[in-house]
Order: sequence, then structure tokens, then C-alpha cells
Amino acid sequence: YIAVNHQPGWDMFAGAEGLFALCAIPLVGVYVGWASELRRSLETLHHQRDRFVASVAHDIKNPLTGVIGLSLTLAEDASLDEEQRELASLIATEAQVAADVIEDLSVTALRNSGKFAIHPEAFDVLEDVAAAAQRIGAGVSAGSDRLVWADRRRFRQILQTIASNAERHGLRPFDFIITRVGGQISISLRDHGDGIPDQMIDRLFEPFGLAGISDHIQSTGLGLSSSRVLATLMHGDLSYRRGEAVTEFTLTLPAVQPSTSITTSEPSTEKPSA
Repeated sequence: YIAVNHQPGWDMFAGAEGLFALCAIPLVGVYVGWASELRRSLETLHHQRDRFVASVAHDIKNPLTGVIGLSLTLAEDASLDEEQRELASLIATEAQVAADVIEDLSVTALRNSGKFAIHPEAFDVLEDVAAAAQRIGAGVSAGSDRLVWADRRRFRQILQTIASNAERHGLRPFDFIITRVGGQISISLRDHGDGIPDQMIDRLFEPFGLAGISDHIQSTGLGLSSSRVLATLMHGDLSYRRGEAVTEFTLTLPAVQPSTSITTSEPSTEKPSA
């Protein structure tokens, strides 16, 4: 019976399958090791890239600051004629645009490298909002509760981004609205333009999310991306809303009680009690 029903073909197949399994085990180990090494190499390259970008951004930013300052001085020099002052003002404006891009690159690189520092303090947002509003001819509506706990330099950077964005892509009138909602101070900038096309909204706050996506918007998207990163690091957020013929970017930051001192002796990243 055994001799008649014996099927050597199946035995050979089972043996080959077992041999393959035995050979595959070390191969899988080699593959896993190779994949892990590749991942570590890629992570190292990414960190090196971010350090390089941050270093170059820092080196470029310093001379740009000098160009902006000197150009603004020339733009106010009464000894120059009107055309010369206009050219100096144009140089300052274009240098500021370049400086903003460099700052956005620096934020992105430092954030990815884990070396980005926030230095918060308590301050009233109205002065900085009013200055940003004056630059783009916007109105300002504000309540009496306006104290936030944030890095003031980074707050101004976000304001510059959303104000420039409205000026380039929005439609007047522009309006800043400052309100308190729960434990947050909300700073909104509204315009009456067409807003962001629907197909772009999901990529609005991604680094380079708007690059080349449409002829309608010529932007890398780094400004909005880095601004949201900054807002998040300060325990806030930056959001976009379109409704009722109004486009609105809203920055929220932790509120502090009006009785809180508006100066701090040492920076802290802890949120204050609202």
C-alpha cells in the first residue's frame, strides 16, 4: 500500500519549500539590517541638510538686515531727489521680502533639527497689530483684553506673513479683529478677496505646498507653513476660513490675565494660567 500510493513529487516539493525557508531566514535578516541602515543614513542626511540650511540662512540674514537699514535711511535722506529715494525704498522692500523667505527657511530647518527656541513673555498685542495694519492700510477692532503669552519677535513674524499674504492676494478692505475666546486671544485678518482655491486648501500650511500648483498663486508656501509651526510652538494655532465673501486668517495665542506683569526676567515655555 505504501509503495503503491507513494508520491515522490510532493515529497520533493516539500523538501524544496523547507530548504527555501531555511535560506530565506538569513536573507530577511540581511534585508531588515539594510533597511535600518538606510533609514539611519537618510535621517543623518536630513539633519545635515537642516543644519546647513539654518547656517546659511543665518549668514545671509545678517547682511540683508544691513541692506534694509541702509536703504531705509537713504529713502528718508532729504539730500536725495525723489527718484533716488523711491529706488532706495524699493531696495528696502525687496530686501525685506528676501529676508522674510530666509527667516521662513531658518524656522523650518531649526524646527526639524529640534533646536528651535521660543522665548515667551506677556505683552499687549495691540501695538504690533496696529503697526502691521498701518503698513497695509487695514482697520483694527480690539477689545480691552489683549495680553498674550508668546514670543514677541515670532508673533511679529507671523503678523508680517499674514499681512503680506493679504496685501498680495487679498482684496480690500482689510480688517484686524482682536478678541478673547476662552483662554485664547484671537487675532484675525479679514479681506474680501476670492480666497484660496479649493484644491489648494489641504496644502495651504504644508512646506512648499503651494509651489507650482497654480499660476494664480506664486508662492512657496513657506511663510504660512512656518507661521503655523511658530503658533503651535507658542501653544496656539494659525487657521484659514472662507465664508460669506470674507477670507480670514486667524492666529490664536494663550491669554494671560490683565493683572499679569508685561515683563519677564527669564524666558519660559510654560503656559501661564488663563
